[in-house]
Amino acid sequence: MTAQNEKVKLRLAISKLEEDGSISPTPFNNFQPGASPLEITIGSGQIFKKVDDLLPTLEPGVPTKVQLSKVDAYGERTSEKIIEVSKNDIGTDSCVVGQKLQMEGENGEQHIGEVIELNDENVTVDFNHPLAGSSIQIELMVEA
Repeated sequence: MTAQNEKVKLRLAISKLEEDGSISPTPFNNFQPGASPLEITIGSGQIFKKVDDLLPTLEPGVPTKVQLSKVDAYGERTSEKIIEVSKNDIGTDSCVVGQKLQMEGENGEQHIGEVIELNDENVTVDFNHPLAGSSIQIELMVEA
């Protein structure tokens, strides 16, 4: 068992739960050989709340699975996170749909979005998390 405020190393594999009940793997899987564990402090809010609350009950070295609703995972997709910007403002004229763009927010924070539409003058970028609006399954293990 682990305790609140204890630093732990986690192995995680996040999968998307599809509407038909099937499970689709995502690129986030640090169980793979050579991947580094995620280091967090239990109770610090560095991970999904339901996972954070579960961590003190887990035995190190024993994998477990937890399912999170879209609200408990990355939230709903929102139109507020889809913006249109001038190609001049992003400093490129060679965007393509599907391309990832990194942009700076008002307070200097970095955001990654996906180009979803183009026209001659503007680029529409979706800054929703790729799994926003989706329920997920997380396989996790606290390292011994």
